[in-house]
Amino acid sequence: MTQQTLTTTDAADTIIPPPPGLPATPVFGVAPPSQNADGTLTVSGNALAGDWVNVTFGDGSSATGTVDSTGHYSLTSTTVQTTGTETVTISAPIISGGGIPTPVILTASWIDTTPPIAPTVSSASTTGKGGGPLTITGHAEAGSTVAIVYADGSNATGKADASGNYSITSHSAQKAGTETITATDAAGNHSTPTSVNWTGTATTTVTAPTIDSVNQNSNGTITLAGKAEAGDQITVTFGDGSSTTGMADGTGHYSVSSATAQATGTETVTATN
Repeated sequence: MTQQTLTTTDAADTIIPPPPGLPATPVFGVAPPSQNADGTLTVSGNALAGDWVNVTFGDGSSATGTVDSTGHYSLTSTTVQTTGTETVTISAPIISGGGIPTPVILTASWIDTTPPIAPTVSSASTTGKGGGPLTITGHAEAGSTVAIVYADGSNATGKADASGNYSITSHSAQKAGTETITATDAAGNHSTPTSVNWTGTATTTVTAPTIDSVNQNSNGTITLAGKAEAGDQITVTFGDGSSTTGMADGTGHYSVSSATAQATGTETVTATN
């Protein structure tokens, strides 16, 4: 523990005794900081009961409190901390002869060697037909850099927000395979990797096809034409229960004819990506 003993003197350098009941040489101290499970940092130490304490953490944030009746203080950051120096300022009015408080300033260094928790995965989804850019969402240590290595060997990175949430999308279309997710904190500590198996199932909502025309051919068959999403498979079920499939072209147009002559009836058109 870093400690400091102080006395108060007057203009002639004569030591001024403290008020009755208080130690002649107050001792102020700060223990090595300790990291909590959520990445925040707690700074504890000793001073005189009732003293005001301010801790400025390595990232510039601060916490304030007072020394308890046993002479101890303990303050915790509100944000995740990495390697840095914490500055403890203690205002102790008794060492200034009752005038303006003379602050006591102590410092404590913190070297972050604790790896962040392994990232979790909340969802994995793609909007492509049969495989597209893959978006993975989940939770990691707040502020950590999250890196994903995809099944095809490509990678993408992002940062977990203040609540620890992340959402990262691949730069290329992905098929079924295993993705590996790792979190790295600001001190360069790496988490244990997390793996997720992507099955390759697309999550796109298919747009319903339109029917722009229904025409009877000279042989009694009928042809339906319309528009759907480019590349969709079009299945037409005709009034007699038979069906024919086709494909929407690059502009989304399709044209599908029955294999048999049709009488009056209802045709149903279905699109599948």
